[in-house]
Amino acid sequence: MSELGEYYNLGEYYISNGGTTAGLEADEQHVVNAIYCRWKGVDQSGTGWKTVSDTIWAYAEGPGGASVGIPNPTGSKRSAGYYITALNQSGVNGDMYINGSYVGFIQSYGYGYRTVCGAAPGTTASASAYVNGGSGAAYVWIEAWCNYTYKQQVTTTLKTDSPSVTINGYTASHSGAINNGVATDWYPLSVNALPEGVAKTASHTIGGSGKAYWEIGYYYDWAFPECLHEMHVLDGSTTVALPLVATNDPALEYNFLRCQLGSTVYCVDVVSTSDPTKSAVRFQKGSTVYAIREKQT
Repeated sequence: MSELGEYYNLGEYYISNGGTTAGLEADEQHVVNAIYCRWKGVDQSGTGWKTVSDTIWAYAEGPGGASVGIPNPTGSKRSAGYYITALNQSGVNGDMYINGSYVGFIQSYGYGYRTVCGAAPGTTASASAYVNGGSGAAYVWIEAWCNYTYKQQVTTTLKTDSPSVTINGYTASHSGAINNGVATDWYPLSVNALPEGVAKTASHTIGGSGKAYWEIGYYYDWAFPECLHEMHVLDGSTTVALPLVATNDPALEYNFLRCQLGSTVYCVDVVSTSDPTKSAVRFQKGSTVYAIREKQT
């Protein structure tokens, strides 16, 4: 027996988010000293979303110029642009234009001109290069890209997360995720959550998978019937007081042994022979031997 008294386990229950557990009750013969509960994790498969980053490229080339459509994927936080390279092998100097606007001088014989331009996704990037006042063409390469992010639905494993329980207005909670099949520490509940002899209902909140196993139990001392009168017996040379109690006292374990004092019928407080509060007085009913409880002070 713990220093908190004897222990009684009310059971382990499979629970869901928003669900209830009815019929939780401490025995009316028990004086509840402490209540504890805990949770065990239950995984569930589910769907979630993850952020994916990617880049789409497009490419074109040609003598004197080229154009390419800049990719336009569905997504968010998009940015796009393109690279331009022109190679002048005509032997004379030339000029370069991008989307019709002059951007720079191209030197003759193998000098490549390269620039990076920003652009909007879904638009067209064009570039041209000419030499000798437009009499000859430089070769142009153009590469366009679009960087983007998007949400991708994925299959994931959801865990029991941050469960809590409320009984009779009193709450116990665990913070954080719980691995599948793993039990948490025991969490205390107020002793007022389970008044003796009164059935109560637990309400559950569970994040993540929305599922868990929940276990509850309490420590108690026995509640003794109220002693209204005493009868006395001798145990050797020692006088032992035995309680007489009301026949309807809810703490009675057995109420079949009666005696009458004046006009009032009382119960003799009978217990099992293994009860720690038993006296040396025995009583047999049928084939079973019982003890009479010694008066408790």
